[in-house]
Amino acid sequence: MKISPLPPLHSLVAFESAMRLGSFTKAAAELNITQSAVSRQISQLEAFLGRSLFTREKGTVKATMAGEQYARQVTGLLNGVSDATSDVMKYSGESEITIACSSGVALLWLTPRLNSFKQAHPDIRIRMIVKDGLNTLTAAEFDVGIYYARRDTPLAFNARPLFEEEVFPICSPAYLGGRIVAPSELTNCCLLIHEDIQRQWMSWSDWLSAFNVKLDHTSDSVTSNQYTHLVQMAIYGAGVLLAWRHISDGLISQGLLVRATHESYSFGGAYHLVSPKERRQNRATRMFTDWVLDAAGQTQER
Repeated sequence: MKISPLPPLHSLVAFESAMRLGSFTKAAAELNITQSAVSRQISQLEAFLGRSLFTREKGTVKATMAGEQYARQVTGLLNGVSDATSDVMKYSGESEITIACSSGVALLWLTPRLNSFKQAHPDIRIRMIVKDGLNTLTAAEFDVGIYYARRDTPLAFNARPLFEEEVFPICSPAYLGGRIVAPSELTNCCLLIHEDIQRQWMSWSDWLSAFNVKLDHTSDSVTSNQYTHLVQMAIYGAGVLLAWRHISDGLISQGLLVRATHESYSFGGAYHLVSPKERRQNRATRMFTDWVLDAAGQTQER
């Protein structure tokens, strides 16, 4: 029998966090997404249910009676799902590995290299989880991951730096006619903007401010909540996108994209190889760790 009706899972997670913390802003910080994303997900849930879960007045939110009643049920169910999921994911054989990474790392850095790992270790079975926020992962979900961190990684994880952050704009070779422009000239371009950006990632506003350029919100732009979608748009000549060195190097070396400026900027962060502190590393994880460290070293040498 089909289980129905079921609301979107992400909206339930946002709702539970907002109810528990009593604030959309605090829920956004906990989930490592923007406040507008939390608000949008809860509005989606309210539309699905056909009734209000919060009252909104003068920048504050308060749970309705329906919201409080729904929260009591949802919290218990989400905790039950979490416990059941952790139990299933706890066991991993010596030749099995679960790798977690963001969508950008998965598409642009790991995928082009992963076949070399498989050729070297054909007996290892790989499972991949793509989640853009390290803070959205639990230790039970994965064996090893590749994630950016501006400062410290969560205490539950060990972290080894792979390569430092360097951010610069990129576009198709034809978009600017082969020109390298000044940061101030980028406001005349179509900016490809990542919506629902993780808080520690650099935004267009951050990057332009570093060169004393103010982002004009009336400027031409395209916004998407999928970074990989924006990468494809940049390749097709739709505009200029912020890129992270090492992650985007493959696209540049293939000539699909080029730098739009000589200038680059960094928050001082880095991409890290992370793993749960309490998890015993099996043979597959040890093999993958050695391979990633070697691959990252080769990337930096290039």
